Amino acid sequence: MGKKAHFEHNDLSSWPLWLCLGAAAIIFLLTVNLFRVFVIAPKSQELDTLRVSLVEQKKQYKRNKEAIARLGQTRKEVALLEQARDEAKTFLPTQVSMPSLIDDIYQVARRNGIVFNHFTPADDIETDYHTIKPIVLSADAGFISMAHFMEEVIALKRIMHIHSISFTSEHANHDDRSNARRSNAPLKMTAHLRTYIFRENKETE
Repeated sequence: MGKKAHFEHNDLSSWPLWLCLGAAAIIFLLTVNLFRVFVIAPKSQELDTLRVSLVEQKKQYKRNKEAIARLGQTRKEVALLEQARDEAKTFLPTQVSMPSLIDDIYQVARRNGIVFNHFTPADDIETDYHTIKPIVLSADAGFISMAHFMEEVIALKRIMHIHSISFTSEHANHDDRSNARRSNAPLKMTAHLRTYIFRENKETE
């Protein structure tokens, strides 16, 4: 009668072959699974993140490359705009030259025989890059004189914009008003002029 197989769980040499193989398989599978969970999965996630980052960097590089290629043209355009701005500024009065501009308007009126009943600088109107300087005036003068006055005001070196203007006549009908224009008979003129002062502080903000 043969002996029954006997093994001690603390003594691997006493374990049967099938049990050793089974334990080794379990340990192997557990090791592989732990390696996959704690090593392969994080590395795969990190690799996916790096791939996304690489694609984004390639796109950014392409955008930067295109921007660099346009940089020369953009600089030329900016230089042309700055030149145009500086040239335009020469036609705008400054705070210092405003009294001179007002005097020029008076001189134009005198040359055309116009005496103002009312000539008042109105409150400034501030915008982002310039200050609007309104001037409200009224006068009694002939139509031809007023027309010459307006032509000369518009032709002044410093920009003077006629914002609004109105004429009234004592003549009742159209024919009388037409005759008044041809004969330079007195009319009442009310005008709103505007000039502009560039705000230097905005340029450096």
